[in-house]
Amino acid sequence: LRYPAVEASFRELIVSTVFGTLAHNYGQELSTKADCARPRMLKRAEDYMRAHAEEPITLQILAHEAGCSERALQGAFKSFRSMTPMGALREIRLEKAREDLKEAAETVTGIAFKWGFSNPGRFAAQYAEKFGETPSQTHRTG
Repeated sequence: LRYPAVEASFRELIVSTVFGTLAHNYGQELSTKADCARPRMLKRAEDYMRAHAEEPITLQILAHEAGCSERALQGAFKSFRSMTPMGALREIRLEKAREDLKEAAETVTGIAFKWGFSNPGRFAAQYAEKFGETPSQTHRTG
Protein backbone atom coordinates (compact mmCIF):
# COMPACT_ATOMS: atom_id res chain seq x y z
CA LEU A 1 0.00 0.00 0.00
CA ARG A 2 2.88 2.35 -0.69
CA TYR A 3 1.09 3.94 -3.63
CA PRO A 4 -1.87 6.29 -3.01
CA ALA A 5 -3.83 5.00 -6.04
CA VAL A 6 -3.51 1.41 -4.86
CA GLU A 7 -4.51 2.36 -1.33
CA ALA A 8 -7.58 4.27 -2.57
CA SER A 9 -8.64 1.33 -4.77
CA PHE A 10 -8.16 -1.07 -1.88
CA ARG A 11 -10.30 1.11 0.44
CA GLU A 12 -13.03 1.36 -2.19
CA LEU A 13 -12.98 -2.42 -2.61
CA ILE A 14 -13.34 -2.96 1.14
CA VAL A 15 -16.21 -0.48 1.48
CA SER A 16 -18.09 -1.84 -1.53
CA THR A 17 -17.62 -5.41 -0.26
CA VAL A 18 -18.94 -4.49 3.19
CA PHE A 19 -21.97 -2.65 1.77
CA GLY A 20 -22.56 -5.42 -0.73
CA THR A 21 -22.59 -8.26 1.79
CA LEU A 22 -23.89 -6.90 5.09
CA ALA A 23 -27.43 -5.74 5.82
CA HIS A 24 -27.83 -1.97 6.07
CA ASN A 25 -30.37 0.82 5.56
CA TYR A 26 -28.70 2.43 2.53
CA GLY A 27 -29.64 -0.02 -0.23
CA GLN A 28 -32.09 2.33 -1.94
CA GLU A 29 -29.70 5.28 -1.87
CA LEU A 30 -26.81 3.26 -3.25
CA SER A 31 -28.85 1.73 -6.09
CA THR A 32 -30.38 5.05 -7.22
CA LYS A 33 -28.36 7.21 -9.58
CA ALA A 34 -29.09 10.91 -9.24
CA ASP A 35 -29.94 12.71 -12.47
CA CYS A 36 -27.38 15.39 -11.65
CA ALA A 37 -24.69 12.72 -11.76
CA ARG A 38 -25.46 11.69 -15.34
CA PRO A 39 -22.53 12.08 -17.65
CA ARG A 40 -22.24 15.23 -19.70
CA MET A 41 -22.03 13.07 -22.83
CA LEU A 42 -25.53 11.77 -22.13
CA LYS A 43 -26.97 15.27 -21.92
CA ARG A 44 -25.23 16.31 -25.14
CA ALA A 45 -26.56 13.23 -26.95
CA GLU A 46 -30.13 13.81 -25.68
CA ASP A 47 -30.01 17.50 -26.60
CA TYR A 48 -28.81 16.60 -30.09
CA MET A 49 -31.59 14.01 -30.48
CA ARG A 50 -34.26 16.54 -29.49
CA ALA A 51 -32.89 19.21 -31.84
CA HIS A 52 -32.48 16.85 -34.81
CA ALA A 53 -35.24 14.27 -34.24
CA GLU A 54 -36.61 14.69 -37.79
CA GLU A 55 -33.25 13.83 -39.32
CA PRO A 56 -31.69 10.40 -39.77
CA ILE A 57 -29.51 9.80 -36.69
CA THR A 58 -27.06 6.94 -36.20
CA LEU A 59 -25.15 5.81 -33.15
CA GLN A 60 -21.96 7.03 -34.83
CA ILE A 61 -23.40 10.55 -35.24
CA LEU A 62 -24.61 10.59 -31.63
CA ALA A 63 -21.24 9.49 -30.28
CA HIS A 64 -19.49 12.16 -32.33
CA GLU A 65 -21.87 14.88 -31.09
CA ALA A 66 -21.52 13.66 -27.49
CA GLY A 67 -17.73 13.61 -27.74
CA CYS A 68 -17.24 9.97 -26.80
CA SER A 69 -17.04 6.50 -28.28
CA GLU A 70 -20.12 4.57 -29.34
CA ARG A 71 -19.45 2.01 -26.60
CA ALA A 72 -19.16 4.68 -23.90
CA LEU A 73 -22.42 6.26 -25.05
CA GLN A 74 -24.20 2.91 -25.00
CA GLY A 75 -22.89 2.25 -21.51
CA ALA A 76 -24.06 5.64 -20.25
CA PHE A 77 -27.55 5.13 -21.64
CA LYS A 78 -27.73 1.63 -20.17
CA SER A 79 -26.58 2.83 -16.73
CA PHE A 80 -28.55 6.06 -16.47
CA ARG A 81 -31.59 5.51 -18.72
CA SER A 82 -31.92 1.70 -18.74
CA MET A 83 -32.25 1.80 -22.52
CA THR A 84 -30.17 2.09 -25.65
CA PRO A 85 -29.45 5.40 -27.38
CA MET A 86 -31.73 4.36 -30.24
CA GLY A 87 -34.45 3.48 -27.74
CA ALA A 88 -34.14 6.97 -26.27
CA LEU A 89 -34.36 8.45 -29.76
CA ARG A 90 -37.54 6.44 -30.42
CA GLU A 91 -39.04 7.80 -27.17
CA ILE A 92 -38.22 11.38 -28.18
CA ARG A 93 -39.70 10.84 -31.63
CA LEU A 94 -42.87 9.36 -30.13
CA GLU A 95 -43.26 12.45 -27.94
CA LYS A 96 -42.75 14.74 -30.95
CA ALA A 97 -45.30 12.70 -32.94
CA ARG A 98 -47.78 13.06 -30.08
CA GLU A 99 -47.38 16.85 -30.18
CA ASP A 100 -48.08 16.82 -33.93
CA LEU A 101 -51.07 14.50 -33.53
CA LYS A 102 -52.61 16.89 -31.00
CA GLU A 103 -52.34 19.71 -33.52
CA ALA A 104 -54.08 17.46 -36.09
CA ALA A 105 -52.45 19.21 -39.06
CA GLU A 106 -51.40 16.04 -40.94
CA THR A 107 -52.56 12.45 -41.28
CA VAL A 108 -51.43 9.86 -38.77
CA THR A 109 -49.36 8.12 -41.45
CA GLY A 110 -47.77 11.41 -42.52
CA ILE A 111 -46.79 12.18 -38.94
CA ALA A 112 -45.37 8.67 -38.48
CA PHE A 113 -43.20 9.08 -41.58
CA LYS A 114 -42.16 12.60 -40.57
CA TRP A 115 -40.71 11.30 -37.30
CA GLY A 116 -38.89 8.36 -38.85
CA PHE A 117 -41.38 5.54 -38.34
CA SER A 118 -41.44 3.72 -41.68
CA ASN A 119 -43.98 1.11 -40.56
CA PRO A 120 -47.31 2.73 -39.53
CA GLY A 121 -48.48 -0.44 -37.78
CA ARG A 122 -45.37 -0.66 -35.64
CA PHE A 123 -45.62 3.08 -34.93
CA ALA A 124 -49.21 2.64 -33.75
CA ALA A 125 -48.26 -0.28 -31.49
CA GLN A 126 -45.30 1.57 -29.92
CA TYR A 127 -47.39 4.71 -29.52
CA ALA A 128 -50.24 2.83 -27.83
CA GLU A 129 -47.80 1.09 -25.50
CA LYS A 130 -46.25 4.40 -24.44
CA PHE A 131 -49.34 6.61 -24.19
CA GLY A 132 -52.20 4.17 -23.59
CA GLU A 133 -54.16 5.25 -26.66
CA THR A 134 -53.81 4.86 -30.40
CA PRO A 135 -52.42 7.63 -32.58
CA SER A 136 -55.87 7.95 -34.17
CA GLN A 137 -57.49 8.59 -30.80
CA THR A 138 -54.98 11.36 -30.03
CA HIS A 139 -55.47 12.78 -33.53
CA ARG A 140 -59.26 12.94 -33.12
CA THR A 141 -59.20 14.51 -29.67
CA GLY A 142 -56.34 16.84 -30.66
